[in-house]
Amino acid sequence: MRESISKENIRERVRDIVLNDLDEDPSQIRDDSLFVDDLGADWIDLTEMAVEFSDEFDLDIQEEDLNKLVSIEKTVDYIYEKMQKGR
Repeated sequence: MRESISKENIRERVRDIVLNDLDEDPSQIRDDSLFVDDLGADWIDLTEMAVEFSDEFDLDIQEEDLNKLVSIEKTVDYIYEKMQKGR
């Protein structure tokens, strides 16, 4: 059974992954910063982060869902909803 987790805990863990992968100044990364437009991520960065999110939260993130992972805020919402549904 998957652990119960708060949105705040998810946000902290997602933010850590984003900071590690995108090598940005932490003060420049807001929850609504867009990975591609604001932070300069490319398709490879997005794919790598999706794999890390999947591993970190024990989720199956489908390729067609990658377009939902556009910012920390949207990624947290996506992960939280997936965890609530049990997948």
